[in-house]
Amino acid sequence: MPTRTDHRAVIRHLLAIWATEEDRKEVELRSDLELQVSVLVRGLAAHAADCARGVLTLYEAGQPIAAVPLIRSLMEDSVTAGWVLVVPDGWKAVLSEGSKARARILREAIEADAVGADSTAEARRQEYEAQARKLGSIPAGYKQFEQRLNALEGTGNMYMLYRYLSALTHAGAETVELYTSESRRSELGVSYRRFAKHSMAANLIQAAATSLTQALTAWDVTQVGRPHESALRAIATELGVDNEWRLRGNG
Repeated sequence: MPTRTDHRAVIRHLLAIWATEEDRKEVELRSDLELQVSVLVRGLAAHAADCARGVLTLYEAGQPIAAVPLIRSLMEDSVTAGWVLVVPDGWKAVLSEGSKARARILREAIEADAVGADSTAEARRQEYEAQARKLGSIPAGYKQFEQRLNALEGTGNMYMLYRYLSALTHAGAETVELYTSESRRSELGVSYRRFAKHSMAANLIQAAATSLTQALTAWDVTQVGRPHESALRAIATELGVDNEWRLRGNG
């Protein structure tokens, strides 16, 4: 009979690996990758690690529903890091969209005469728009998360899981149903649960462990010699996932 994986223990192990990265004073990065790729991947891996810490805290407090938005963010971090790593000039899409979003927010704030929307804000808006123009044409397929998933090998049914996470992240009927049940004893026909009914909690902590593994793998790949390749490969094997990021159709 196969041994059941303790996904919380896996996440703790991954966070211990990441802690060694946080403590390093210098990192030797691959010269064949654009510096922007390594910087973006590192930032996404750092956010993934923070989200994973939050997931552990909430699961250990018996609050798996509250961890759903963090698991969703963790998945986005992982997939985006992999996408940036393997899509030529993919980093431009991330930076361009970021600059456009900041410029748009500042423009709306200036038009609304919001507090702090002064000449300095206008100068920053112009700077962000200039950055977006400088980046020029960018790779398609970044804006929608589904497009990023479809570009990568091994993402399988991740989009279905992502949609499930999204449904429980936003206020809606799906969330309400977790805390409500039918009741013949009540005149209203419903009763309220003190704790949410969440049958997917074990599956989602597994998804969190997988996403953190793949996010750290992306960062590891940007470094000369892949210092954590052996440890991450062993964890990926235990979880039944690949420890490489590849474009779909590229083998």
